[in-house]
Amino acid sequence: MQGPKQEWEERRLLVYSPEYAKGLVTSFNNRIGEAEVSIRNLVISKTGRRNPKTLKALHGRIASILAKYRVAEYFEIHCSQTSQYHAVQKHKDRAAEQRETITLHLNIKRNEAEIKQKQQRLGWQIYATNAPAQLIGATELVKNYRNEYRIEHLFDYFINRDVGLLPIYLKKTSRVKGLIRLLSIAMRFYTLIQHQARTKLASNKVQIKGVYPGNKNRKTTNPTSPMILRAFRGIAVVWIKSQDGEKVQMTELNPNQQKILSLVAEQNVYQQFLDLLQTGTHLRET
Repeated sequence: MQGPKQEWEERRLLVYSPEYAKGLVTSFNNRIGEAEVSIRNLVISKTGRRNPKTLKALHGRIASILAKYRVAEYFEIHCSQTSQYHAVQKHKDRAAEQRETITLHLNIKRNEAEIKQKQQRLGWQIYATNAPAQLIGATELVKNYRNEYRIEHLFDYFINRDVGLLPIYLKKTSRVKGLIRLLSIAMRFYTLIQHQARTKLASNKVQIKGVYPGNKNRKTTNPTSPMILRAFRGIAVVWIKSQDGEKVQMTELNPNQQKILSLVAEQNVYQQFLDLLQTGTHLRET
């Protein structure tokens, strides 16, 4: 690395989470079990199953299974083969011969010592920070790290998903900056909607439904912003010009939409927006 040498001090915390370890151990044990069953089935004949025919093919299939489940070091496997010859009688133009039948065998045993050692290591994580202990304690530091995924999700929404920053087709730097700033404001409202809805649901100890696609009766206390916004799809605004003048009509909200809207707004935003459209004629061109 070019440039002046940089130095800093950092703290490292070794943290064990029992719940996190429990999930990892369950997943690890499942991989061990599925791999063992798959390997044993390689030498068990069954209709429709394509078992290996040679010792080399058997070794290759075993290696693929161990790599798939990432458990190569947790098994001791020995393969062998036996050959039997049987006479085949002459038939028409086919001469009599001795044919060989190869039978493959394997002995698989779990390496319990390695498995136990792996299980004991699961659930441990290392956290590092250059913030001094006087500024942030160990408990608060771990909480902040565990909330990091939420920030990463926001960047994903901002760049790739709902807000859709990319791809950018603008060429002028000023316009690119303007677009990013505008979408940043939208992103803040986006996160505020989710926070407000979850906070109000938690304080009132209630659930909402009608936010899961394909399952309108499923309830939740932790709706996401996409869920909330998706519930308002189909809302349309129509300007009507007649001899009596102009008026604006907007799709009426159903009871569930009204309930969701009450979670994120203290006032009747629906009516406020409709009144704004009625009076703000300049907005009709946008």
